[in-house]
Amino acid sequence: MMPTQPLLFSSGHALYMTDAFPPIPGGSSVLNQNFLRNFDKQSFTVVTRSVCSGTKIETDTSIAIKRIGHSITALRRLNRYLWRFERGYLIREVVRYAKSRHVRLIIGAYPELDLFEMAMDVAKLLDVPFVAYLHDTVAEANIGLPTEKQAIRVNNRLLRESAQIFVMSDGMAELFERKYSKQTLSLRHTYSELLFPVKIDARVRNIFWGGNIYGINKKTLSHVSNLLAGSDVCLHIASGQTEDQLRRIGLNTNSCRLKHYSVRSEYLSALRSASLLLLALDDLSMTSMHVDEISTIFPTKTPEYFASGVPVVAVCPREFFLARFLRQFQCGATLEIGELNTIQDIHRIIEDKSLALSRAENAHTVIERFFRPKNVIAEFEQGLESARIQGH
Repeated sequence: MMPTQPLLFSSGHALYMTDAFPPIPGGSSVLNQNFLRNFDKQSFTVVTRSVCSGTKIETDTSIAIKRIGHSITALRRLNRYLWRFERGYLIREVVRYAKSRHVRLIIGAYPELDLFEMAMDVAKLLDVPFVAYLHDTVAEANIGLPTEKQAIRVNNRLLRESAQIFVMSDGMAELFERKYSKQTLSLRHTYSELLFPVKIDARVRNIFWGGNIYGINKKTLSHVSNLLAGSDVCLHIASGQTEDQLRRIGLNTNSCRLKHYSVRSEYLSALRSASLLLLALDDLSMTSMHVDEISTIFPTKTPEYFASGVPVVAVCPREFFLARFLRQFQCGATLEIGELNTIQDIHRIIEDKSLALSRAENAHTVIERFFRPKNVIAEFEQGLESARIQGH
């Protein structure tokens, strides 16, 4: 008999509203699904956009999903136009659905602005608490983009209207306290799968990168791909991007092997076949991203890297939260891009076998301490209780 799962909210049905949910690929999609798998499926409904096209990943069919509007994943501008056109109707549709299910809590999970702002609108119309779960900064992530004004408005509302704010990492929590004098709670990724035996190769044969390559990491990945060109070390990229897209953003695809994994078990197997798992955030001199955004990121793939038993390296400035975390818990190597100049610098990462082994074992300890479902559920429930949200 399966153990009883806790309700997402004990006082009634909850809506979990987000743009990022399978089959749409991406770290936030996986994170949202993994988090919700830990709760009674009758206690919530996911509200997300319809998916019309594009690369897809596995969806947990036991989770109730209400899909709204239209989404053509390859055409973001058209998506935004369609959203503006449909927005008023969609809000009314979600409110009607929420009333039919006697919804008592709205959770907005942010990696995208439009549906997150709609979640706040729906909560206001229903007069129920709104809880935010931020996978990225809001205002800071959109500085210099066409969405900047909307992001500032949403950020102001978020600070004013949220009954509780959960953030992805302690780095984001530090930022909100320092910049906005706002207390938030870290709600870390959930990892419920197996820990794999530690595996240290004699030398680096291939480096694994999971996820898309874009504005926060493209310069570092380009540097690594050029560094590997002409060597016998391959950069294995698990992404829905095409080879042409990677070339256009500066990668030397001659040193890369590109493959998309729609099945989770195949993705984890690919992790295990690597000699080294790469995390990367661009140096501030290489990116237009705001320092408060890029310096607080904790990539969503990090826990599955830690669980793999394979050595992890983060290439990013040493003051970034990601590098500080790996150093604090001694669970991975950290390098700045200026320290990565030759292929020997790559091999040197696992040259000290006892150090590589210790870091990989520490990564397993970190999983058990921070990322297991029981710990994340406790953090979530304590967050609702501390905000005095009815029912907790």
